[in-house]
Amino acid sequence: MSSLISKRLLCVLQKYLNSFSKLLKYFVWKFQKFYVYDKNPYNGNKK
Repeated sequence: MSSLISKRLLCVLQKYLNSFSKLLKYFVWKFQKFYVYDKNPYNGNKK
């Protein structure tokens, strides 16, 4: 009985981890793009 519960938990955990890693990758990609765009104007920001 406990093995069945643990197996189900593992399956759910794997699904959550998979979606979480996808989200993390998306946020990292988004942040990298934003950071690069944010870094560029520093040259033309000197007043």
